[in-house]
Amino acid sequence: MMQLLDNPADTILRSREAALDRIARCRDALMSLDFHGDFGDRTGAFTDRSRLVSEIVAAHEQIEQLDAALGQLARGLYGLCEDCGQPVPSARLLAVPLAKRCLACQTQVEQRAATPRMEVP
Repeated sequence: MMQLLDNPADTILRSREAALDRIARCRDALMSLDFHGDFGDRTGAFTDRSRLVSEIVAAHEQIEQLDAALGQLARGLYGLCEDCGQPVPSARLLAVPLAKRCLACQTQVEQRAATPRMEVP
């Protein structure tokens, strides 16, 4: 494994811990919501609940990505593009520690996703 970041495992683990903290804070906030009161109060509580649940889901998704990155690190594959196998530049990994692709391959993926597909009848 090449040395891309000073210690990518520490960076990933710190991000994982931050995501777990975010989940705990959101759960605490959910428990404190008050669905009593007038219509405006209840509407605000439902809006807050929706936002908090979305944040929890996003944090869980981030944890899944972080765990996958830790697995790649353990296998000596962290920092290698999953499409072309070439090293992901250090600057990209510093900016996006969960980057699975080099910039060229990521650009191709995004272009394919943005291109409308014609369905054949």
